[in-house]
Amino acid sequence: MGKKLGRTKKEARKEKMNGKKEREEVKNKGEEVKPEALEAFRVLFAAIGAKKEKIEGILGAARKNLERGRAVATGIGIFAAVYTENGKVLLRVRTEKDSLYGKNLSGKLELPGGGVDIEDFELLMPVKSLKYTSVVFNTLRRELQEETGLLLQQMPELKMYPAWLLKEPLIDLAFVVPVELDCIRETKKYWELRRKGLVRFFSKEELRDANITSPRMRFLIESAFFAIQE
Repeated sequence: MGKKLGRTKKEARKEKMNGKKEREEVKNKGEEVKPEALEAFRVLFAAIGAKKEKIEGILGAARKNLERGRAVATGIGIFAAVYTENGKVLLRVRTEKDSLYGKNLSGKLELPGGGVDIEDFELLMPVKSLKYTSVVFNTLRRELQEETGLLLQQMPELKMYPAWLLKEPLIDLAFVVPVELDCIRETKKYWELRRKGLVRFFSKEELRDANITSPRMRFLIESAFFAIQE
């Protein structure tokens, strides 16, 4: 009986020592990663705080303009009209179900492009001559890569054609920018989308019977055809 009790005490002491050792190891590991983790959280929270402060500042300026009776854009969209030498323009099949119009427009055709993000203003180019136009480049590059797999490698000749819309309570500004093929590079993603029929080039004649997402998008596409024929 005593022998059995002795073994139990010995095992308990061993278990206690092992537990203490494990806690010390966990503590040491925690101390090793703690500075890095804290720095990561600090950077993250600082970025969130800075973005929130920036948004509040923009909203404050917008309120002042509205009080003066001035128009304030609730959205800015930039679309790319990638075109070939024989005058065809690249369109994509929309896959997103939500839209500015509150309707499901998926399955219809549109130009690749989308809304300008606040982050697009932060990726300013070091070239002084592009200081005021780099936001356009950043938006086009991001949207083209996301929606078509094409990589925009250089700034196209900057011609922007507008299509502004008042749809209360929204004031949405859209622009189309003709983009030469020389400015882009094709990728595996692009050819995969081409193979699936989700992106392809259309002539002006084919556009007449095409199922376009909205009258405004059709206006932007027609503006692009007009621009590349100038």
